[in-house]
Amino acid sequence: MKAVYHLIALLLSVLSWLCITGFAHRETSVLEYTAIDSELTVEAAVPTPMELEADQDVESDQPELDIYWTVGGMRLGLLFDEDDLTEEERALNPVRTWVFSVPGRVCRAHLPSDSCQDLPSDTPYSLDSAVTPEIDNFKVYWEPLNWDLDLSVDVEVTYDFRNRVVEIPMDGNVFTVDFPERKEQFRIANRVIGPAADGEEPLQGSDVAMLEQMLWQLGYGPNNSRRKGNYSIRKADDRNVFDVGCNVGGCSHRSNPETSMEWMAWRFKFANELTARGNVSGEDVTLESTALDHQAISVLKKHWEDYFQAYLNNSGSPIINAGNQTRFVSWLEASDGWQLGDVEIYTSGGVSRSDILNSIASKESGDSTRLSSGIHWGAGGSNDTPFRINQGSADSWASFGFSQIKSRYIYGQFFGARSGSDPSACEELNGHNPYSPDGALESIVQFSMGRNGSCGRSFRLALSGQYTASYQQVNGARIVRIEGDSSRDVPVNSNALIDDGYDRLSKAIGAYNQGAGVFGNVLSWPGIIKDYSGYSGSDADIIAMRKAVAYSLRVKRTAGFSLRNYVWQTTESRNPTPSWPADSFSYCFTFGESNWGESWSQARSRAREIVLNSNGLQNGCD
Repeated sequence: MKAVYHLIALLLSVLSWLCITGFAHRETSVLEYTAIDSELTVEAAVPTPMELEADQDVESDQPELDIYWTVGGMRLGLLFDEDDLTEEERALNPVRTWVFSVPGRVCRAHLPSDSCQDLPSDTPYSLDSAVTPEIDNFKVYWEPLNWDLDLSVDVEVTYDFRNRVVEIPMDGNVFTVDFPERKEQFRIANRVIGPAADGEEPLQGSDVAMLEQMLWQLGYGPNNSRRKGNYSIRKADDRNVFDVGCNVGGCSHRSNPETSMEWMAWRFKFANELTARGNVSGEDVTLESTALDHQAISVLKKHWEDYFQAYLNNSGSPIINAGNQTRFVSWLEASDGWQLGDVEIYTSGGVSRSDILNSIASKESGDSTRLSSGIHWGAGGSNDTPFRINQGSADSWASFGFSQIKSRYIYGQFFGARSGSDPSACEELNGHNPYSPDGALESIVQFSMGRNGSCGRSFRLALSGQYTASYQQVNGARIVRIEGDSSRDVPVNSNALIDDGYDRLSKAIGAYNQGAGVFGNVLSWPGIIKDYSGYSGSDADIIAMRKAVAYSLRVKRTAGFSLRNYVWQTTESRNPTPSWPADSFSYCFTFGESNWGESWSQARSRAREIVLNSNGLQNGCD
């Protein structure tokens, strides 16, 4: 810090008096005063306090001022420690008066809910321990009114020693002068954070370090397409430098993924539809697509406000998952809303809607290294960072938390969902914070039940009957019985097997993961099990549907459902023989959800071989 002391005025006053009175030639003793260069602490909560370093080398209109670079309009804690005062100053218990050159708010803590007061530009804000002894009068929390870029605020702190005077003994006389005033000055500023132009030194500073910490806590990683989300590897050092590794030309072909702030910033902008769509590759990364400009900062603000509020509400839980949180049950109960009119989602055998929601949250936010533990934040993959949100690693769309809803549906191009201004947004997500564990569970329900805008709405479609299809019975593949569920019995003479509540629920769960239209409206659930269980082709739509089925089966199994298996009957014609005179024969076999991944045709062939080898005595239908 550059401290300004008015000792010159004091000395001039004393010397003037001495000259006037003729005592200038005598031996004198002057006020013993030790000038201390104050150490200012500037901190930001990201989410735990992080100290910003002063930039003393930047070119500015006032080169004598230290500059502290910040991200957007983050609230900053500003502290001059009491130990920075001399003993004489501390004894006088000064009033500290802060003046900021731009409008903002002064607060008492980093808490967003804390009451703040607007402070116009160049308006003194005083802290007096004699009036408010409960407040740390050496610390103030300040934030600008918005997150606009090009912020530059000059800050001045004046120490008022309450009109105190200093008595100076000199040659038998005592002189009384005003106690010297003390001021501190510095600057807070923000800027576009991004890669430097070719040939220039990379951008570095406390704002880059803040951004790296913020994006890391939000689940973004600095790696190329080989590692993302929960399996990112964090930069080991130089986190205050916006390095550009893996730029145009790419490094996706390299065996060891590089880490860089450029990739981290690109991932954030891509996931929120602030840059071109497409798969992550080196060719997608450009200087323009990785700079956090005005638009990107405004979206980051929305993310951070929700995340930080979730952190404050759960600051005692650095790890939150579905398996070890006693509050999870209450969160589930508060989030249960799968009902359309008088129609509720299908449950059976003691399985509740909360069981289904629990299983979805566990599977959506699961981690292959921690089986059956649905992770919301704080653990998983190769990085166990407290409070770090779990972000999916299968794609670059930043699906996060218990809900794993893609970021763009909430904060990106569709972030009108937070304001209600965009008709394409999922309006049902308004008022729900997906970064909080309870808000994430609520978001699963609201997103799947959404009616207006770009919601998943798979459960709404299921409850409204739009997922209802029928399996047409044929002699070669007739379902004669359903095992594992006693709620229905299919007579042999049924010509069509219509999807019931269980089947529609199965589709709704799978479609939550892969998209509402993944099953279409013509494929029945038993028909899907029959025709696509053993599929080995490359059709992208069928592959997505198979993923949805596998996901649905895992969720149902974890929730406690008994999987359905179907008893199939096939009737064939054959030439009679002396040992087996019948000219047609039937045989049965069991194939259903428990056999997913196997081939229905091969199961039928095995049953056929058994009945033929037994001359019809073992037909499997008894």
